[in-house]
Amino acid sequence: MGYHKHLMRLLIGLSLFFVLISETRCISWNVRTKLKSEIFPYGRLNRSGEIELAAMGTDSLGNKYKTSIDTVKAKGFLESEYVLPSDIVSEHFETQLDSIYSLHWIIARKNPSAWFWDYRKLSEDSNSFSGNRINCICDKRFFKTDYEYKEIFFDSIDADSIMSNLSEFITDGENSFWEYIGNSPKAGRYSKIIADRKQNIKDDLNDYWSSLVKMLLYDTAVLNNNGDFFDSLHTVVVDKIISYFPISFRTPNLMRTIEKAVENGDSVIENTIKDYGFNIWGAYDISDNGYYFNLSLSLPGRIEATNADSVDGSNLKWNFTNYDFRGKELILYARSSEYHWFNLIIVVLVVMGLITLIMLIVTSLIKKEKSALY
Repeated sequence: MGYHKHLMRLLIGLSLFFVLISETRCISWNVRTKLKSEIFPYGRLNRSGEIELAAMGTDSLGNKYKTSIDTVKAKGFLESEYVLPSDIVSEHFETQLDSIYSLHWIIARKNPSAWFWDYRKLSEDSNSFSGNRINCICDKRFFKTDYEYKEIFFDSIDADSIMSNLSEFITDGENSFWEYIGNSPKAGRYSKIIADRKQNIKDDLNDYWSSLVKMLLYDTAVLNNNGDFFDSLHTVVVDKIISYFPISFRTPNLMRTIEKAVENGDSVIENTIKDYGFNIWGAYDISDNGYYFNLSLSLPGRIEATNADSVDGSNLKWNFTNYDFRGKELILYARSSEYHWFNLIIVVLVVMGLITLIMLIVTSLIKKEKSALY
């Protein structure tokens, strides 16, 4: 009986240990970037930013929960993956109450006349980056001043260039597939079937890689599934290729061979795209990390045009994620006008005074003419 108790305790301890290990491996970051721009009359711009990190764990059911944050790892993540301009004031600090670690910065620009930036997210290999560009135009005139604000977010993915060269990338993937099949131990046994079905397999691989690359570049809905779409597409193409073989050939060894051949093609295509100088994953990659953005803007005068998510007087807000500018630019735009009523009133009063003066002069002249007649 004692032996069984000790064994049971050991098994429970081991199970708890593996649960803890598995949960530790599933730690990810919730990254919220808060940006605030405030434009004052005559064009002065104040800008503040904050990148807020929260550590998220994942339980055995796949549910995420906020967990205690490792300050050293949080600071390391920010310093290795984010870059700020050298001429801005920034600081790191930890908020223990909310288990949040933050990076703050402040920028002030007097009448900015050119594009500038304050956000850069590096890719995993630091060879490319995502970022922003800000432009603020102040058009001063006598009766009114027009303000135009534009901020553009972009990722490091050149989707159009990748798609224009996709056929070359797929050809390299196909060559890798056929090479792996040809070097497999039982290649001779498969050779006739493969020769008969080569065009079908070629078409299937082309459809698979075309769909995969297009989804990676453009389909934000499937990207939110953190790679599940990749597994499903991979399974479909492997099953389709295997279906060309007689049932007696469909062994676990054949399945492993086909799977490995397709995986080799995946790797070759990814490396070829990289060799061309393109980045298909972007600065954010496809991971469990969540990247959220909140941008607020305050403009003088009345808002004339904007694509903001919400407008409250002269205060505007946008909410988006990194997927909203994956493979394309996200343009945030607002325009306002501030009327100089004092100048307008002065002009009206001057005009009215001039009109009155002219009328008095004309009246006086008329009276003099009448007096001369009599």
